[in-house]
Amino acid sequence: MLNINFASSLKRNVVISIFALFVLLCTVTLLVGGTYHEPVPPQTLLGVDNKGENTGDRVRFLSSLGYNVNVGAEQTKEITIPMEFNDVYTAYNDFQLNIGTDLFDYRGSACLSCSYPLQGDDEQYSVNLLVYKGRIIGGDICSASLDGEMRSLGKNSDSQKTQDNP
Repeated sequence: MLNINFASSLKRNVVISIFALFVLLCTVTLLVGGTYHEPVPPQTLLGVDNKGENTGDRVRFLSSLGYNVNVGAEQTKEITIPMEFNDVYTAYNDFQLNIGTDLFDYRGSACLSCSYPLQGDDEQYSVNLLVYKGRIIGGDICSASLDGEMRSLGKNSDSQKTQDNP
C-alpha cells in the first residue's frame, strides 16, 4: 500500500511541477515581449510613393527623386537584415533614419537588394534600394571607386556623404 501511495504522490508532484514550469515559461515570455510583430512598411518614403514590387516601380520611385538609372544593368539579390547591428550596419541605419525609415524595425527580415548604375554626370555611382514586401524601405548612393564614398538616398540635389560602406 505504501508503494502505491508513494508512486501516485510522485506522479502527481511531477505533473504539478511540469505545469508550474509551463506557467513560469509563459509568464516570462509575455514579460519579455514574446509576441513577434511583423514590420509594416510605410506607403511613402521621402514624400514619394515607395512601391517597389518590380523594376518599373523602382525606376519610377528613383525618377521621382531626380535619378536616371541604367535599368538594363539592374542587379538584385535576396538579403537578410541582421538581428544584431554591428558598427557598419548602425552607421548605415543612420542614413535610413535621415530619410525617415529605421532598418532596426526589419531586423531578421528578408529583403530584396536592388542596385542600378546612375546615368549622366554621376555614372561612377550606383543607387541601391532595399525592398520589403513590395515597398522600398531604404537605400543609398555609393561610388564604384575603392574609397567607398556613400550618400544618403534623397532628392538628387540634397544627398549626404560618408565614407562607411556596408
